[in-house]
Amino acid sequence: MRGRKSGKLIKVITGNDKELLKALSRTGYVSKEQAEKLINLNERRLRNLEKDGYIKSTNAIIKDKQINVYQLNDKGRQYVANNISSINNLYKATSPQHDLVLADRYLRLDNESRDCWKTERDIREIFFSQITKSMSMPDAIILRHSIEIDVEINIKDIEVVEVITSNYGHEEIEAKTEFIVEVLQIPKEEISFERAN
Repeated sequence: MRGRKSGKLIKVITGNDKELLKALSRTGYVSKEQAEKLINLNERRLRNLEKDGYIKSTNAIIKDKQINVYQLNDKGRQYVANNISSINNLYKATSPQHDLVLADRYLRLDNESRDCWKTERDIREIFFSQITKSMSMPDAIILRHSIEIDVEINIKDIEVVEVITSNYGHEEIEAKTEFIVEVLQIPKEEISFERAN
């Protein structure tokens, strides 16, 4: 009779594992389906990452269907902090309904664009001197080139990512729009938000 192997199940973090940890760091949640189809991780590997404390899973109801979703766990956060220099600030998870739309957007980007993804907390740090109290940050921006804050921003190098839910009021949307127009200098008519249902 075989017993359970003792010790850790994850000997080496693979490239796909790293992509999952990066996605969770930048978007809050990733569904099992997204992890399998867009990152190419199988159920066994996901289970082992969870057992070893890199990720944690929970169930969420999305569009009247129960699905399995993942978030970073302590060991995953520690791995990201120590091994992924392109991530300065973790995204603060909102809700699976909201964050899975964000994750889908992130995971459909090429790797170069993924590394240019800045979370709401990153945005706050980058544009600190230009933010007013009435402004609200978008969920993320894709900042394809580093910029100097005192230099004119090339808007072709910035893409805004904002997911809204039915809970967002007019004032909240206007506060995000104000930041995008005033600080990022993107014309209001070019702004489009993605909706989580």
